[in-house]
Amino acid sequence: MSDRTDGARRPQEVIRHLERLLDREHQRLEVRRGELSEVREAVRAMAPLLSSPLTVPRADLEIVPAEAAADVIGQLLDDSDGGVIRNVTRTVDYGPGLEEERIRDMQQRLADGLVMRSIYPLSVLDTAAGRRWIAAWADAGEEQRFVSDPPSEFLVIGTSTVLACAEWNVPESDYLVIRDPMLVQVFIALHEATYSAAVALSPDNGDLPAGEARLIDLMALGLKDEAIARTLGISLRTIRRRIADLMAEHGVETRFQLGAALHARGRLEAGPVPLSTLRARSESISRR
Repeated sequence: MSDRTDGARRPQEVIRHLERLLDREHQRLEVRRGELSEVREAVRAMAPLLSSPLTVPRADLEIVPAEAAADVIGQLLDDSDGGVIRNVTRTVDYGPGLEEERIRDMQQRLADGLVMRSIYPLSVLDTAAGRRWIAAWADAGEEQRFVSDPPSEFLVIGTSTVLACAEWNVPESDYLVIRDPMLVQVFIALHEATYSAAVALSPDNGDLPAGEARLIDLMALGLKDEAIARTLGISLRTIRRRIADLMAEHGVETRFQLGAALHARGRLEAGPVPLSTLRARSESISRR
């Protein structure tokens, strides 16, 4: 009699457990929606300031032709107040700083201790040239994260200056040098929010089977199996076999279940940080 009672109780316990998991995921989605809403409002508030030169003192806003942007970056780095360099790149095919001399200069700065945190689109991993670019800058010491659709390209130098596209989301446009302290803080907050929600590609970990850490990261990024295979330089069949092995190891039948299992075991980060943490970081940055 007891066995039958226990057997009848187990499905109810499983249902309650699944309901709790769904509740937690719903809460995470609500937090994420709130964060995206705040970033959207910040961008909307900033757009009129960038489109109307009368709203910002001329000393705080300077238009730079695209062909001169690379030289301006070097000068701004020389004159910077130190601190972290925050970068958003939407394409590695063109833009300022792609000349060999500029690349060597920036990589030397990284070797000398410069900290640069860069956000890239997932699409950069789709091509061999893009993967070579990512690998070269990772080897140089750049801290990299990836999102499906980054905001417009911009570079925040310390806490004093921003170099941004003059036209939002148009990398071919001219550039703006922004020194207004309020606008610089808006760009810093936008980068922090995007960077916190992005995913890093972990180096292979000796405690895991070969390549497993990077495989998990690429799956978390939402890449298809074909793109994962190209990024890791192995066959599609091998990728699918490794994913099947991971699912078998964790006793799950779907990739969603695999993601939940990896997160529960601490092998997958939980996603964006709370807004309170972002605000605390922003306040800390402004006090430096």
